[in-house]
Amino acid sequence: MTPPTNETIHPIGSAEPWKGLWLALLLAVAWAVPGRAQSTATLDSLYRAHRWLELDRALSRTKGQPLFRGAAAAALNQPKKAEKLLRSVIKAAPKSESAYQAHELLTHLYLQTGRYHQLAVDLKKTAAAFPDRSDVQAERGTLAPFLSLPNQAVRRNGLSSLRHQGDFFLPVVIDGHQATFFFDTGAGISAMGESEAKRLGLSIHETTGAIGTATTVPATFKLAIAKHLSVGGIELKNVSFAVFPDESEPWALLPPGRRGLLGIPVLLAFRELRWARDGSVEIGPNPSRRDGPGSRLYFDEDHLMVTADFQGEPLAFSLDTGAESTDLYSPFAARFPDLIRELGQRDSTEVRGVGRAERFESVSLPDLTFRIGGLETVLRPAHVILRDLGARGSLGNVGADLLEQGRAFRLDFDSMTLELESDR
Repeated sequence: MTPPTNETIHPIGSAEPWKGLWLALLLAVAWAVPGRAQSTATLDSLYRAHRWLELDRALSRTKGQPLFRGAAAAALNQPKKAEKLLRSVIKAAPKSESAYQAHELLTHLYLQTGRYHQLAVDLKKTAAAFPDRSDVQAERGTLAPFLSLPNQAVRRNGLSSLRHQGDFFLPVVIDGHQATFFFDTGAGISAMGESEAKRLGLSIHETTGAIGTATTVPATFKLAIAKHLSVGGIELKNVSFAVFPDESEPWALLPPGRRGLLGIPVLLAFRELRWARDGSVEIGPNPSRRDGPGSRLYFDEDHLMVTADFQGEPLAFSLDTGAESTDLYSPFAARFPDLIRELGQRDSTEVRGVGRAERFESVSLPDLTFRIGGLETVLRPAHVILRDLGARGSLGNVGADLLEQGRAFRLDFDSMTLELESDR
């Protein structure tokens, strides 16, 4: 990793180029049974607010509608369950608003899991069912570069032990060529520099697209497909990469062989990842490992989110292993105005995305304590950027500086939990 002092490095953010994916849900009024009406209203409120963990808990106490259950399953990385439920919504009333919502949830699900062919098929069905909706046509145009890509698939998965050099880089083999790429939970697609793609013998598609980054300016990219990718004993096929110009960050700061990252579709295929300060990394499911106290993970509009406690309150943050440092955003300042007023000092913070850096007005606080992954962590100093740069409902972006405060951290994508292990 490149060690800045007061800078935040976000090599690439999750793709979020389209708007309007979460429109208001039109529900039939459940007037016959007052208790059911109240329950439906509660579920609808949680759904509209993207409070996925609360929605999942509420659904455990009631049957709920398939759309709500499908949305919760998608947020908690249960793709088979989510797809079954959402397809039942579409089948029941193909041209309804609920069906449109189900299609949009499937769009996010297919992007997260790298099922691009399935994405193309579903977008075609959406356009046929809703020919007069301009947002459907705009979405197809924005996602056009992805629609010719194949589905990523797992050929082999098993527990593997690797070594790291004090950073988040992992050894990979791509189409028979060795490289060392870092794992980035803030990236909606794996990525690399153009010269790296050529070094690995990949064909670069000429179709270009734009992807959201940690800054306010999207970055343009091309695409390449690795027919085979292996990390330890895990083997994948048809892994898609966004390809960026070499002169853009972070590729310009990295030597050949290290100009790439593994994004969410690949990391979900690992199912589990444990990184330790002693230099060890384990990837793949470990059935003998017992779950400890941890923080819940979930997806919201292609962002991986984590809950962290601050002053006894559970707060939502995006989780970004591609960021060197943790930043807080303007919703945090709005939530804790007294803290900002009493301890804050005016400052500015630089945020780097692919291709450029931006400096934002911020407030610096001496230190803040967050309980994350079952461990007390200290953010010192804490930078509160006075812009809302994160996902909906996110109060900030958790980076490597907090994750590395435990002797190890573990990402379990089956149970959707983050655990930080104490030194004691």
